[in-house]
Amino acid sequence: MNSGNVTTGGPSSHLPPHRELLSPAPISKPPRKRSGSLAWATGQRDGILGKIQLECRTQPWTSTVPHAPAMGLELYLNLLSQPSRAVYIFAKKNGIPFELRTVDIIKGQHRSKEFFQINSLQKVPVLKDGDFILTESSAILIYLSCKYQTADHWYPSDLQARARVHEYLGWHADCIRGTFGVPMWVQVLGPLIGVQVPEEKVERNRTAIDQALQWLENKFLGDRLFLAGQQVTLADLMALEELMQPVAVGYELFKGRPRLAAWRERVEAFLGAELCQEAHSLILSILEQAAKKTLPTPPPEVYPTMLLRIARIP
Repeated sequence: MNSGNVTTGGPSSHLPPHRELLSPAPISKPPRKRSGSLAWATGQRDGILGKIQLECRTQPWTSTVPHAPAMGLELYLNLLSQPSRAVYIFAKKNGIPFELRTVDIIKGQHRSKEFFQINSLQKVPVLKDGDFILTESSAILIYLSCKYQTADHWYPSDLQARARVHEYLGWHADCIRGTFGVPMWVQVLGPLIGVQVPEEKVERNRTAIDQALQWLENKFLGDRLFLAGQQVTLADLMALEELMQPVAVGYELFKGRPRLAAWRERVEAFLGAELCQEAHSLILSILEQAAKKTLPTPPPEVYPTMLLRIARIP
């Protein structure tokens, strides 16, 4: 098979990228005026796309995805993605056999027609279990914990203990998910396409991170060992992976926060040093790769999406 091995850790498969030619439509009337972040992003987009359109027209290429029969559980992941790492670690830690389908998001493979057939939202992670396809990391983790009957502490059967996990996951989606990934856009992904995030956005993000860490420590951790109780749950895994994103680009999140630092040590000790190294090696080398210019160049069709994401940074 050309798509990798069934694994609880093994060679990963790579979903080949697919590019489409940009065909800018003729403008029949003057463009409307834009303001604020959208105007800034539009100007960045037009300047960048203008430089690359000629190259796209003169150097087209396509690729195809090998058609392989399904082999049970498949996980479409990229370990630069925080939710993907959470799913990967959970499956590996619990000995769940799966076929790893690596989707190179920097190369824009998540925007390809082939991947659109897997997930029309064009995001990772994605679980494919036979004909059943599931998106969203929290849903995937819950599905895996239930189907494979993992240890009860991950997703407790006790109603109130389970409610605590859901309480955190809800807050995580609102206050952590869109905040802690911003430093990666500032230091790596934005510069990769020639865009600098405005300093005022960077400062607001630092403030938001500090506030979220205070809530995380005081509201959810408190005097407990873990975020939802005295044992590791899905909440701890999701939180750890999100916090690793700014850590990877030099943010000292745990400095001056001894309770959070001790929590991190407990979670990583439970997961095991080898598994943490395996899951984090790619993200922890991202700054070095950026400095050496060894990261792939994003294809033209993902520029508008990347620029829009940067524009949406508060």
